[in-house]
Amino acid sequence: MLPTIVVFALATLIPVVVDAQAYVGCFNPDVIEDVPGDRVLIDLNESKCVCSVLPPSGDELHPAYFSEGFPYPYWSVTLTRPFGDYQWSGCWVLPPGIGQWANVASFAQCFEECVTSDQSLAYTQYVGETVQCICTNSYPPIDLPLQCAQETPFLYYRNVQPSSFVKRQLRSRLARDDQMVLGHCPKGLTACNTAQDGLHYECIDIDSEIESCGACLYGEYGVENIKDQENKGVDCTTLPGVLLGGVTCNAGRCVASLCDDAHRLELGTCLAK
Repeated sequence: MLPTIVVFALATLIPVVVDAQAYVGCFNPDVIEDVPGDRVLIDLNESKCVCSVLPPSGDELHPAYFSEGFPYPYWSVTLTRPFGDYQWSGCWVLPPGIGQWANVASFAQCFEECVTSDQSLAYTQYVGETVQCICTNSYPPIDLPLQCAQETPFLYYRNVQPSSFVKRQLRSRLARDDQMVLGHCPKGLTACNTAQDGLHYECIDIDSEIESCGACLYGEYGVENIKDQENKGVDCTTLPGVLLGGVTCNAGRCVASLCDDAHRLELGTCLAK
């Protein structure tokens, strides 16, 4: 059996091709850089992929909803070639009556124990620096994904043909891609760059946000295609003739209600006299 390797990828995503992999969390880069045995495989500007035989400490876990959903400057950590080829299936509520958590040395040990006990599912969680494990064949009771954080069950499965639950939650996960960007924007909100450098974002309702009405003022976070960024949002407060407090954003359109003396109000717009 080939040794298990932990792969760290920086927030600017880099494809890492491996036979099998299992996401184990989003972590502070300072902790990752201190892990012994790291070697940089890729270093393009600020984008990196690092390999190590040791995982980072669990008490440095950063909450995130999806493995592709980790904010700059945190790193996504993936266990490659996991024993039993377990695949990550999100973070979920535990099913009732499946037993007690047992302390293990790592996620990798949990997978080995679940294969040995002939269980198709592995639940793991971080409790401070400690990793805990439950092996079972029971799926979560409800399709309600949780934010992957401390003391939150990470679910992994090794079915050759995924169960109806796995198929169902994978479909809903794809649907949520349009509702949640990088694991932090709920349905109805858009991840918008906070500045032109595109390094940070905030979740905005572009249908009602007065300073970013209709679209993201500095473009949508993570969208590199220039054509996709042509539709920029409008800061309604900067429109000519609009008085302070005299404009709103309604359904992605600036609607004025008060104009200065040099402008007249016409159908929600301040027009020069």
